[in-house]
Amino acid sequence: MSFPGVGAREAGVLAADLAEFLHAEVPQAAARQQRADAKRQDAGALVALAGALSLGVGPILARGVARWMAKRSVAQLHLVRRRAGSGEVTTELTLEGRPSARTMKVIEWFLEDTAQDEDAGAVGEAGE
Repeated sequence: MSFPGVGAREAGVLAADLAEFLHAEVPQAAARQQRADAKRQDAGALVALAGALSLGVGPILARGVARWMAKRSVAQLHLVRRRAGSGEVTTELTLEGRPSARTMKVIEWFLEDTAQDEDAGAVGEAGE
């Protein structure tokens, strides 16, 4: 997950905040802050989810992300699904505007579809 439309510094703050929020709200979700570019020295402006998607936590995770978006007034959230092994991007989704019940359902669908895809790897950002 990444945050289009904001600078690298703010994206890093948002990524750290979202990863911490998800650890507290959805402990079974393996959310971690990650760098978009391994050559950079920052802590990372992305949040990656790995492993948790097969545990059936999609609805809980979707509610958590939507709640976090509402509290932070994040205008955009970018979700990317990558193929395990190769890292090839298979699906991308950008959510814009104030989160709603529909936003939550879209995130839930994305996560559940990822869990059912045997070739899916982590949900995160493809990098820049």
